[in-house]
Order: sequence, then structure tokens, then C-alpha cells
Amino acid sequence: MVLGTHPRHDQAVQIGWRPWRAGLVVVLVVVAVMAAGCGSGTHQASSGPTTEASTVATPSGSTATTSPSLSTTTTVSSSSSATAASSGPLAGPLAGPLAVQASISLPIASAGRPVATEAPNGAVFVVDQADGEVWVVDGDGPPAVAEHVTGTINSLAADASNLYIANFTTVDQYNRATGALTAQYTLPPVSQANISDDLPVQITDDGGTLWVRITQGNDIDVYRLDPGTGALLEVQVSLGATVGTDGTLFYETSSGALTSLSTSGTTTAGPALSTQSNSEGGGLQFVDAVSGGYVWTEDAAGQGLDALYQGYSTATLMAGPQISATTGASMADTVDGPLWLSGAEASQCPTAGDSCVLRLGPGGALTDGLNIGAGSVLLGPQPAVVDPSGTNLVLDRLS
Repeated sequence: MVLGTHPRHDQAVQIGWRPWRAGLVVVLVVVAVMAAGCGSGTHQASSGPTTEASTVATPSGSTATTSPSLSTTTTVSSSSSATAASSGPLAGPLAGPLAVQASISLPIASAGRPVATEAPNGAVFVVDQADGEVWVVDGDGPPAVAEHVTGTINSLAADASNLYIANFTTVDQYNRATGALTAQYTLPPVSQANISDDLPVQITDDGGTLWVRITQGNDIDVYRLDPGTGALLEVQVSLGATVGTDGTLFYETSSGALTSLSTSGTTTAGPALSTQSNSEGGGLQFVDAVSGGYVWTEDAAGQGLDALYQGYSTATLMAGPQISATTGASMADTVDGPLWLSGAEASQCPTAGDSCVLRLGPGGALTDGLNIGAGSVLLGPQPAVVDPSGTNLVLDRLS
């Protein structure tokens, strides 16, 4: 989950938890929220219940195609009657102070670049970007090796049965119960020019759809895996994209319009986003993440670390709350309600200087702040933060 340069400008761009750079791969796995255990490769078995691997045949030589994967109808968002599918939080806004339930030290040096994802049952997978050893933490238990792989790892994703690992050429699927490699999907060519970090993974609850997003030049190509053939079907070419918890795809079209594509194939056109930079290099909106019933865009000021976040209703795409915060904020829907991870600039943060996790309430209200070291990756559905402020990475479980 990573830092990078937006294809239209030099500001940081992010999807889900952290920013990303052109030429990187994001794997978005849309999964049913159900409990399952996690196995490992050269591995220690998970403490949770296990599930069988997917039985879908997926040839390793499969390639991407541009065949449309969904037949679509189009609506235009002009009122609250627009028909895009809802993509609300796992739990509504809750109240009360947040706390660290458990801090688990990981055998990964903080000097690295962590990539992390969380499975529906709360098992967290973490790896250093350049290291092929993927670690898993079940509950508050000790970390265990899940997989050993070679090469740079761009992103991770997990559903109830499988762990997905993306590099620059393939997406590899591993059985969580056995650690066995069960499928390998070939990616379209990916430019590795000007790459410094990797991309985040988003997990939603739509029964095992694998989404792949590849940035090439000024375009972001969004693909969906065809489980019958193993081919990657090109769904959309856009300027930015993210996936909601119900599997709705939100993206910025090449003309700058915020648009949604529901799982039923309904396309809803929303308002135009700002695509013109101001004199300070800011003024550009890009699609960031979905949380609290809104799809959020970020507009970096261009100088300093200030940014303006604009929420748009996931149901109607109508403009909603605005939040002024630092660049690179993360947000996630969790079983404890929508959460926001940012620099400690909010009035509800206990102290300044550290990262801060807050509740994201109605109207964009940020409350009940909890300082969390230098937390850089916010995870859900079970709320957790990866904190790189010590010698080793630490996984903080929240409650």
C-alpha cells in the first residue's frame, strides 16, 4: 500500500489507505464477509477454522482482454432518486473513545515499505514491499509466515479462502488453508518506470470478484477477473477508481466526471471533478476511497501538507461533507463504524505530532481521536493499524 504520483500531476494519489505511483498494480478483491481461517505456505497453520480452496479452473497463461464484462445502463445523478447501488459502512457511526486492544510486533523492519491487507475474519497479512516473506496475524496471536514468494510484491488481498499476491507480471492465488499456489493470472504489460512504492488493496463484500487496477501513463485501467476463463476483462479506463463495500466501482472518467458502476451493471454519472490545477499546483480532485456512505476525493493544496476531502453520496453521487486535513489520509468502514486515519491535526486528537485515528461521523465530523504512533495503514473490517514508528512494524488492534 503505497505512495506515488498521480498521472495528471505531481501530487500524492491514493486509493483506500495510501497513495500510489504511475505504473503500479492494485488488486481489489470483492469478498463476502464471512469467517474463515488462514493457512500458510512454508507455513504455520492458522488458529481459525479452515475452508476449501476455490475449484475454478484458472489457466496460468491467461491474459487480459478488452471484452466488456458487464452490460450497463446509464443514469444521471441529479437528485436523491439516482439509482446507483448503495455502498454504506459495515456499521453505522458509533460513539465513544477508541482504544488499542492489542499491539503485536512483527518481524519486519520499519525501514521497509509495508503492504498489508485484512481478510473478512480479521486475519491480517503484512509484507515488506521488497521482501517475499508474507506474515499473517490471526486475532491477537503471534505472527506466522504465510507465504514465501520471490520478487517485488505490489499488493495483497484476501477473501475467505484465498490470499492473492500481485507482482508486476502476475496475480498469484494461494489457498489460505494449505498455502498451496492454486492459480496464476497473467497481467497486461506494466511499465515500471518512475516507481518508488506500491499500492493498497481494497476488500469488499461481493462474493469473490477479483478487480485489478493498472496505471499506464495518464490512464488507470480497471479489470475484472472472469472466473470461467481466467482472463482479465477490461471494465473501464479512467483517471482514478476505488471500490465500495458492496462491490460498486467508483471512478473518474477521462472527461473528469465522477461515475459509479454497480454490480448489476448500472452506470450512474455524477458531477464533474476539478481537473485544472491552480497557481500553487493544487486544485485537482482525485478519487480516494469509500467510507461512511461517501466516496471521498482528495484535493491537495499544492504546497505544504494541507488537503481538502470532498464526500459524495455513494447512493446518489451528490456532493456532501468536506473535511480539511493533511494529505495522505486513510479511511475504512469497520465493524466499529467508519474510521479516519490522518495526521494529528484534528481538534479531537489528544496530542499533536503523531498519526491519529478518529471516528468518521455524519456530516464529516471527526471525533474520539486516538494517537497511534506513525500509523500508516488503516485496515478493516476488524479495525487495525500498521504502525512503523518503532524498530519493527507493529500491528495495533483497535476497539
